[in-house]
Amino acid sequence: MKIKNKSKRRKQYQPLNCERILQSLQEENQQVKKQAEHAKEPQREFVPAYGINPSVRRKTELLEQQDMRYAYSREQRILHDRDCEWVAAIPAEAFEMTREIIPCMPRCKQCRRKAIIRSGMTGDWKRINAYVRFFDRAGLSDKQLSPLFRWKHAQIRLIAADEMQVWVNGDAWVIKLFDNVCELWHNDYYMSDQGERVLKRSFHRQHPYKIKVAEALGKIYAYSGEKHAEQIKETGLGRGKINA
Repeated sequence: MKIKNKSKRRKQYQPLNCERILQSLQEENQQVKKQAEHAKEPQREFVPAYGINPSVRRKTELLEQQDMRYAYSREQRILHDRDCEWVAAIPAEAFEMTREIIPCMPRCKQCRRKAIIRSGMTGDWKRINAYVRFFDRAGLSDKQLSPLFRWKHAQIRLIAADEMQVWVNGDAWVIKLFDNVCELWHNDYYMSDQGERVLKRSFHRQHPYKIKVAEALGKIYAYSGEKHAEQIKETGLGRGKINA
């Protein structure tokens, strides 16, 4: 008769692989660190997989057009000169530009003067700061400058650091600075056989003495080519004679 061995067999356990456990823990720690670092990174603007954000591309394209002189945000609606440092801070999604000053829109106090002067420029955009320095030397305030461009629609061209050419109502003028005064020059012209003024490239000095720049602007505002031509006819200067 066989006697059954009632004693239970002990289960055999394999020894722990410490190296494998340590490696697993290290990998887990590294993954946790990567997730934490990613969470700390600043949120970047969404860029579609196919290229640049359309709003950013549109803002860049507008700024590349030099005749787009002014910028503003559709949200804040404050007009800035294109060179104003606040233009870079306008979100691309709300960015707009315009060629002309929008009369009803408030203007940035920081770049207001440059915006006024730029409205009279027809090119030469890279020298905008030289234009600003000219009018600073002339001692003209924004209030004195604004009517020249807003109401008289003047166009300006800087000939030299102290010499500015101004076109108003078809006539050309030159303002030559001498410290706080200036010489005012006006284009020559002659009367054609048809009784019309024909402008010449030469200039004559409008006054024999130097005057304040603000006074020179006042004379430019008050001048009328038609009235002056009528006076010439009345004085009998005659056709073909040069106004000088």
